[in-house]
Amino acid sequence: MGRQRGLILRLKALRIPKRIIALAIAPAVLATTLALVPTTALAQEHSEEDSATRVDSVFSLLSFEDLEYLTPLEPEQRREFLEIELSLLIETHDLTLTADEKSTLIDSWLVLFANHQPQAQYMPDLMAGQSWQRSSGAAGRSWQRSSSGERPSTSTGYMPCSSSYIDNIGISYQANSGYDTIHLEPSFWGKWSASSYEIYAAMISCFKRELHMWPHVDNWDSIYQQLDCHKFGHFAGTGPTWDLEGHRRSNTFWIWSVWSHRCNW
Repeated sequence: MGRQRGLILRLKALRIPKRIIALAIAPAVLATTLALVPTTALAQEHSEEDSATRVDSVFSLLSFEDLEYLTPLEPEQRREFLEIELSLLIETHDLTLTADEKSTLIDSWLVLFANHQPQAQYMPDLMAGQSWQRSSGAAGRSWQRSSSGERPSTSTGYMPCSSSYIDNIGISYQANSGYDTIHLEPSFWGKWSASSYEIYAAMISCFKRELHMWPHVDNWDSIYQQLDCHKFGHFAGTGPTWDLEGHRRSNTFWIWSVWSHRCNW
């Protein structure tokens, strides 16, 4: 550009008309412009490669097993949770992503989830003997009510959640089944005004964002169904907690026999 400017000044000094000056410098301007085109295209190509690399690296941070708790949810509900998952990854790993990259990641995780067909595995009911999970006999059967009326003990203790739907929550490890039981103490609003999805969402958020712990569960469909069952049956007089057992199989039609299984199928 400096040489072009010098050429223009010299031509002006010779009192050459502007039209002639324009014709004289046009080839130089054209050559400079053409030289910049490959550089710009190359920079854009590198930028796209960098973006794809960023997306791939973040995508690999979550596996299907990390997302299996989305199984009971509708597609739009899954998207909401994936946005939360992504925000957690951004906070944890100090990531910088564009809006397009975030959208690509969420869409890719949804495809990953859709490509898996999780199969519910039947686990025998090994825990029926514990009084706070199931009471036996025609008299005194209840919806997982403890015989003492007290909260069942947990491996983690009971910890508060910031949600208005859950007062406290804890996890107990069950050695005989190898899976955990979630002990959820719903609030008044959780029992009487919240939907099952709202309580489920609050529970997941509490585990991930506040307590930083995660239960070992065989089937998340069953966890949601048990939660739904307790929500449906709490008016019958449940104990202080809703106990969601990680070893139980999925039971899509639990409501048709609810009066016999009392959320323990």
